[in-house]
Amino acid sequence: MKFTLLGAGGWGANWTNLLMSDAEIDLVAVADRNPEVLKRLADRGLDTSRLFADSDDALDVPSDAVIVSVPNPARVPLLLRIVSEGRHLLVDKPLVHTTGDLNALLTAGLHRKSVCMVAQNYRLFAGIQMVKNDLQSGRIGPIDTVQVQFLKHTEHRPEYFVGNLPGILPLGVEMCIHHFDLMRYLLNAEPIRVTARGWRQPWSYGVGWTSMDAHVEFPDGVCVSYASAWNKPRNATCWPGRWDICGRDGSICYGEKGRSVEFFDSSARSVFHDPGPEVVPDSQASMAAVYRDFKASVNRVNSGSSPFETGFHTLEDNARSLALALAVGESAETGCQVEMAEFTARHGLSF
Repeated sequence: MKFTLLGAGGWGANWTNLLMSDAEIDLVAVADRNPEVLKRLADRGLDTSRLFADSDDALDVPSDAVIVSVPNPARVPLLLRIVSEGRHLLVDKPLVHTTGDLNALLTAGLHRKSVCMVAQNYRLFAGIQMVKNDLQSGRIGPIDTVQVQFLKHTEHRPEYFVGNLPGILPLGVEMCIHHFDLMRYLLNAEPIRVTARGWRQPWSYGVGWTSMDAHVEFPDGVCVSYASAWNKPRNATCWPGRWDICGRDGSICYGEKGRSVEFFDSSARSVFHDPGPEVVPDSQASMAAVYRDFKASVNRVNSGSSPFETGFHTLEDNARSLALALAVGESAETGCQVEMAEFTARHGLSF
């Protein structure tokens, strides 16, 4: 199978390593604007004829599938081209930054016959999978409330977007999309309405929000209270955040200490605890799992299956998570509660 990689530096280095170690893949084209990245790839044995400084030039090389790690908004025309050409697509989160770009991508892929997957790898962290299985088993009974915190010290800010993007984009869309996606994934439900507030302290780095709170309502009276901040000087959480999911018969806590999972019965007695894996192995394993699922999905579609029946995270599914993040931004900017059905209808989003 022939693959193209757009954006081999930074976060894209994860895809580079996976592709170059896969004997079943022919990496026919790689693009990156940084000449040092291309030089390192040449030093690793990749033929210079397959290395490009321009992504469109790399896309001119025929391939079956494309992995895109180019940042927004530069990726948007590339995604539209890939989808319109019918190539299989795996793209880093966040898919896009605006409802307009999201609508254009959904429209372009309306009649596609290819896989379009977004790499929401947090779903595949070991602890998150454990929490998901516990919730599916009904272990804690009907869920009442969910409290989520994502807190990081300023030194952990990703400078390539935190310093340049305004409003909700650096924190809420580039980072917290993971947590909004996990809300939908763990609860197996779609949000009904959101109320949010975002702000930036005058002394904070960059131009976008450094803190954001949101209240997200789901069916059956389930409410998620979410708090996030880039400028937390202490008590920082792991990247997936700290989750406390309370039910009638007990509660599940994830991320209280590292990536641990703990189960409490209805009397608040701890009856199960798993310390969870270290951060780097957990992250690497989750990325490898995304890559394996993408390859398997491509093989199934090439064998005649529908792209909408393959893959753990389709374009349409991710569009719902991104719509939630963008609705949170609208609520924070307007100071008004946002009804999700009205929001998606007003922006012409069809999932």
